Amino acid sequence: MLDFLDPGCPPYAGWHYRISLERRPEQEAAGFFGRRLRLMSHNESDTGKQEHDQKSSNPASGAKAFLKLPSKLPIKYVPKELVHAEALSPVSVQVVFSKPLAADELEPEAAGSYFKFSGGLMVTGSPSLKIGSRASYILPTTLQKPGSRYSCSFRGGDRLGFRAGVDRIYFRQAVQTAFDTVELFSSVRDGVADYARVTGVGTVSGDAIELSQDNVRDGRYYQIVPPLEGLTLFIVPDKGQPLEAAYVSGTQLIGDRQAPRFRLPEGYAFTSGQRYTVYADWARIGQDSIVGAEPQTLSLRSIRMSGSGQLEARFSRDPAAELLAGRRLKLRSMDGGSLLTAVYVTGSTTGSYARFELEAGALLEPGVSYSIVPQGYWLVCPHSVRLQTPASRQSSFRPMLKIAIGP
Repeated sequence: MLDFLDPGCPPYAGWHYRISLERRPEQEAAGFFGRRLRLMSHNESDTGKQEHDQKSSNPASGAKAFLKLPSKLPIKYVPKELVHAEALSPVSVQVVFSKPLAADELEPEAAGSYFKFSGGLMVTGSPSLKIGSRASYILPTTLQKPGSRYSCSFRGGDRLGFRAGVDRIYFRQAVQTAFDTVELFSSVRDGVADYARVTGVGTVSGDAIELSQDNVRDGRYYQIVPPLEGLTLFIVPDKGQPLEAAYVSGTQLIGDRQAPRFRLPEGYAFTSGQRYTVYADWARIGQDSIVGAEPQTLSLRSIRMSGSGQLEARFSRDPAAELLAGRRLKLRSMDGGSLLTAVYVTGSTTGSYARFELEAGALLEPGVSYSIVPQGYWLVCPHSVRLQTPASRQSSFRPMLKIAIGP
């Protein structure tokens, strides 16, 4: 290591310097500790250069070495090498890199920008690292076209080709869980594992599963259910037109149960006694028919303000988080003015209580009464529930809303 003893004359970045060592018997005996080296740049005077050349031309003068200080130019990003890509299903791809991705490369927006596919295929979520793997990731995509061939690249690197997935994800059965909602049930015993079990994403109460590069464990191959955000399925009544049901966020893996839920468009509900068939281009459903039923009614008992822009609702029974996921309440001012929307806060259910949050930072107007209007068939109000806000706001605290229940 070189120590520059004259801080008033530091070397210049990007310059080349010549180091000259003179070998003397007394130095070989005593060592070089504490000795100084002379650094001569190529920009020095001709006189100095000639003196140095005369000394270095003598074989007895010793060894020569050169030192180049690093330039202060910015380091160019070198993309990680994408070494393997294959479709696991019509809506997922497994990608393998030469080294792990950085934390910022795992963000959903970054992944959508860094991963480039041909044929209009797009990323729909974050890549998730498989448990026990160094750099193997599960990547959700839009629906792949059967028989198509795609290419994939990462941050401008080399492109790798793969064929569209043909192995549709297996679900045991479809079950109606609400007036407008069905679930698709799958089981690890059938060789189907949710991606959260395989990657450790989020909280998994059941056993995590470590799979090999080929997604095999103890000699058994496992299908992987990728993140389902943005996916839909079709529900077709006998002799009727198909309805498109959208995935309900937060229902893919609850506890140790793999049963993502899908909801009919707003305003639609199943007809009691009517038979329906459930299908999707990305799923294979064992028992794919259901008969419409009328589940137990959920009633709103009361509602109060629990914080800035948040409401706490009390129901007639425990609604369970799966039933409330994605649900909305409309708050209509009694003076015919504003109409606000409150959305269920995921994971906020405690017994018969649950929290809702006003959209887009909206606030209730002071001194205005609001009626609660449930959206869809999932909730009924035996009595009209009204919220009366205070006449004026207080700077130091937010008083509770008065609740009046009556006709």
